[in-house]
Amino acid sequence: MPLQSDLALIGKLVYCVGYMEWMVLGDLASIPGLPAALTVEELAELTTGQIVRRIRSSLPSIQEPTARPWFHRAAEGLDTVSRKRNSTLHARCATSPDEGQRLSRWTQSEQFMVTDVWLSEAV
Repeated sequence: MPLQSDLALIGKLVYCVGYMEWMVLGDLASIPGLPAALTVEELAELTTGQIVRRIRSSLPSIQEPTARPWFHRAAEGLDTVSRKRNSTLHARCATSPDEGQRLSRWTQSEQFMVTDVWLSEAV
C-alpha cells in the first residue's frame, strides 16, 4: 500500500487542478463578449483537457482583446497541471529498488516513477 503522505499529495494535486478549473470557470460571467462556447454551462461537464481545447479553439472569437492573453495563459496552466494529474491518476503500481512500492507512469514517450519529489513538485 502507498504511504499516507503520498495519498495526501495525490489528493492535493487533484484538488489543485479542480481549484484551477474553477478559477477559470468562475470568472467567465464577468468577461464581456465571450463566445457561447465559453460559458460555465458549456464548459462545466467537460474534462480539463476538453476545456483547454475549447479555450484554445475559441481564442480568435474572444471580442475583448485584453481577455485573450488571460485565456491563453489559463489554457496553458490548465494543460500543464492536468497532464501532471493525469500522469498520476493513470500510473500503475510498481516496485522501485530504491523506494519500494510506488506508482509508475509508462507512455510511448516516457517512463518514470511518481516519487515524493515528483508529487511535491506537481502540487
